[in-house]
Amino acid sequence: MNNLSYINMDAIILAGGKGNRMETALPKALVAVKGKPILAWQIDYLLKSGIEKIVLAIGHKSKEIIDYVKKNHKDVQIDFTIEEDLLGTAGGLKLALQKCSSEFDIIEKLRLLKNQTDTSTTKEQST
Repeated sequence: MNNLSYINMDAIILAGGKGNRMETALPKALVAVKGKPILAWQIDYLLKSGIEKIVLAIGHKSKEIIDYVKKNHKDVQIDFTIEEDLLGTAGGLKLALQKCSSEFDIIEKLRLLKNQTDTSTTKEQST
């Protein structure tokens, strides 16, 4: 396991996409893969890596994402930036960087990778 706790570093998760190819009404960030939302996998990974502050750059169905995070990650320092008009990756990143206070930032984009042994919840995706 990587441990980044010796470096003051914030993480940004770009999670504002609509997930048009997901064939669900849920925002892409909340689509379950192996019983857990995609966003939860990323938050858990960052926390295990020593990241203490996470900024979520969201847009589409932002209220659903905020409600999920506040209910399921109460003890985690997570801040939100919301694109009212979807500006794409660069626009979301620009907003999120304004909430970061560390010297270095990790930037992650929600990705869904097809597991050849588990295709029950999603179809193959390329984002």
